[in-house]
Parts: sequence; structure tokens; C-alpha cells
Amino acid sequence: MDDTLWIAQSKDELEQITQIATSFYKMADLQINPTKSIFATNTKPTSITFYNSTLNSIPQNQPFKYLGCWFTLNNKQTHSIKLI
Repeated sequence: MDDTLWIAQSKDELEQITQIATSFYKMADLQINPTKSIFATNTKPTSITFYNSTLNSIPQNQPFKYLGCWFTLNNKQTHSIKLI
């Protein structure tokens, strides 16, 4: 599951994606560690359920790393520059 990115237009759509993924992981007998997942959204803070765990959205100014690059949802580079 390394470097998996799910993009959805709504929370309901994302929850449907995670339900399908969870079903697949269970069918294929794959072990998933949802605590290594992050949930980033450009809307108000919320949470989703993934693999029987609740993921809270990260703050928009909190940097996260994806494929070796640092991102923030507010498009400010201050935190990324500090990390570099």
C-alpha cells in the first residue's frame, strides 16, 4: 500500500473508496497499518474511517511527504523550507 493516494470530490466518495479498499485488503489477506496513513482535505477538518480506524484530517499548514516531496494544503512553503 506504500505511496497510495486517493482523491475524491466529497467525503462520501472517499468513504466509498476506503470501504472498497478495506474489502479488497481483507479478501486478499493483506495486513494494513492505518496509523501510518494521513488524511488531508482542503475543506473543514473532519475524519473518516479506514480499515476499522478513525483518521482525523491534518491541519492545512502541516506538511506531509508524498513520493519524496513535501506538501501543505495552504500552499505556503514556510514549513517545507524549515524541513529542507
